[in-house]
Amino acid sequence: MKYKAKSLFEKYQSGNCSPDEKAVVENWLTFGEATKLDLTEAELDDDLQVLHKRINTIPAGKGFKNWPRIGIAAAVIGIALCTWLYRSYHPGAGQDPALAKYKKDIAPGGNRAVLTAANGKTITLSAAKTGIAVSDEIKYNDGTKIDPSALGINHPLSTANEKELALNIATPRGGTYSIILQDGTKVWLNADSKLEFLSNYWNKAQRIVKLIGEAYFEVAKDAKRPFIVQSAGQKVTVLGTHFNISAYKGEAIKTTLLEGTVRVTPSGPTPSSRVTGGSVKDEDKNSEAVVLKPSQQTTLDKTFKIRLQTLLDAEHAIAWAGIKDKPVFMFRNENLPSLLRKISRWYDVETIDQTTKKNYGSFNGAIQRDSPLSVMVKMLEATQTFHFRIEGRKLIVTDWR
Repeated sequence: MKYKAKSLFEKYQSGNCSPDEKAVVENWLTFGEATKLDLTEAELDDDLQVLHKRINTIPAGKGFKNWPRIGIAAAVIGIALCTWLYRSYHPGAGQDPALAKYKKDIAPGGNRAVLTAANGKTITLSAAKTGIAVSDEIKYNDGTKIDPSALGINHPLSTANEKELALNIATPRGGTYSIILQDGTKVWLNADSKLEFLSNYWNKAQRIVKLIGEAYFEVAKDAKRPFIVQSAGQKVTVLGTHFNISAYKGEAIKTTLLEGTVRVTPSGPTPSSRVTGGSVKDEDKNSEAVVLKPSQQTTLDKTFKIRLQTLLDAEHAIAWAGIKDKPVFMFRNENLPSLLRKISRWYDVETIDQTTKKNYGSFNGAIQRDSPLSVMVKMLEATQTFHFRIEGRKLIVTDWR
């Protein structure tokens, strides 16, 4: 007997799955392992065996038909965020008729950014490109030159005077862009983010940048010149490493290390207002500083206290940037307010939470970032926890009734 994965997803969304089928589907959703759409009973049983090893709560050695009729899905992922895997593995699949109720859909974000000089002059960067590279010249990542005269700069950037020192690249809500700095450091900016840097920082004793929002860094190694990221409330010091910082205004600052070593130091509520050419004081002796190892994450709260934790999979923190694969939203124990903030920034919508529940539960799962908003909310509604309604550029959330 063959079990079609597409029909299982449809049964899951309609609430007609058996506990066994529900557990298998949610295992696929959580770990992204639905590699084909036709499965034999033995293959489906194999998936349950893998599931057993992961949650260690289901008696082993049973066939698919004999699994206990219990709510084993809860042991897998709490509230599952449904991922449209059929669409992901079959991009040419037809439009789901269930999306028809979202008459005015909203497109996902894209390549949008503005480069600004210290004098306030700007260049709106091409939406047809994905990033820029800065050296003595400014170029798109395909080698196309950008005329810096629009910024009021008519000479190589390395010879900029004090009034021309600070540059920044900023993404709006619904925007993302990348930049390669003068030393070869690569930075990917998420939506509603800004990176400020010195046009001649290559000549400085320390490589200092300032971040508002979220960015993933792959820092070029230089043992003699540390790379420093300043954000509201903390300073991250590195020599050469890969890490992600999420430092949005009003939210806890999260620093996730993927490779190398970084030192995170609380800097209090008043960070420097502008990146300057001076040095930042060495704070190795700061008793509150934390040194991260790969797969560790720090969270700096509003009281400027640091919490350190080890992640099972640090890669999910950079899934948004699409470094190794297509960019995706990756949710791990995500509560509704956090989820809505991410949706708001990427789709550039106002989210209105009209729910009455005090305990939202948590969402786990993934969905491609190039999905329109209707696909995102349809998957969220499949959890049967909340209703979502799109009105203009507003996303309204209400209780499931």
